[in-house]
Amino acid sequence: MIRRLYKKIRGQSKPSPKVDCESVSFASTTGFHIEASILWPPQQGKVPGVVIAPTMNSNLPFALENIARMGVAVMTFSPSGRGNSWGNEDYGGAEHQDNLGQCLRILHDHARISSIAVISCKDGLSMAIGGISLSSVPVHFLLDFEGPATKEQIYLPQSERRLDDFFWSQREPVQLIQRLTCGYIRLQADILDYRECRLLLRAAHQTELPWFQLNYHQRNTIPQEPKLLPNTTKDIERAIQIKLKLLYS
Repeated sequence: MIRRLYKKIRGQSKPSPKVDCESVSFASTTGFHIEASILWPPQQGKVPGVVIAPTMNSNLPFALENIARMGVAVMTFSPSGRGNSWGNEDYGGAEHQDNLGQCLRILHDHARISSIAVISCKDGLSMAIGGISLSSVPVHFLLDFEGPATKEQIYLPQSERRLDDFFWSQREPVQLIQRLTCGYIRLQADILDYRECRLLLRAAHQTELPWFQLNYHQRNTIPQEPKLLPNTTKDIERAIQIKLKLLYS
């Protein structure tokens, strides 16, 4: 009896749809070899795509495979000076922005890609905004998970601390966001980072972006009492999946 019940339960469970991983490499504008990969969803035909702008510690609060399984191609890359990519660490500056722009071009030129967005995590925001603004590839929106607004919140090793205005003009998101030409979605779970979030929303409003949005609030509004996301992987993934449905519209 128990054995028959186990077989019945096991037969009901379905394996997760297969996600294929394609290794990609390309040369940056300055000639550095950059390592990347694309997770292709199990769905056939045209699919939307996203480029992930990584944080320095490479830890993401969501699973890339789950995004791919919902029918979105996910491109990741190791920016110059990280992983097996050539060059020096650029802390989200022009070199890293160029790397992201090259990823946008690769997706845009692929026959299977129908539309494109960018997801940035934490301090990946600098390269995300800069890469989008420097590229001629049309991007539907930037989805930013708790990126810093000001230079005081961007981590640099003590040996790399920079004080000059030019250095930060290429990297401080609250300055860079005025160059953004696509929609901007901010996902916010941590109340401690909400000051940074509000600074970016205000800058987005003053810059007159096509549109901006915090979590599930109405577009183009800066709520006085924000409804933050539960700080769990499940809820963050669910929010990302809901926002990515905009790529199908």
